Amino acid sequence: MSLKDQITDDMKTAMRARETERLDTIRLLLAAIKQREVDERVPLDGQLSRRSSTK
Repeated sequence: MSLKDQITDDMKTAMRARETERLDTIRLLLAAIKQREVDERVPLDGQLSRRSSTK
């Protein structure tokens, strides 16, 4: 299971538990991941590429 899949599962869990702060945080995280994928024009893998953390 990739990190992105795990985050998505965590989002579903937060939705079911009605944990709004946690859900909002996870949504922001997923949006940042998707934005990076669009900017770099490649899907990020489970490691979320070390290159992105150094920018």
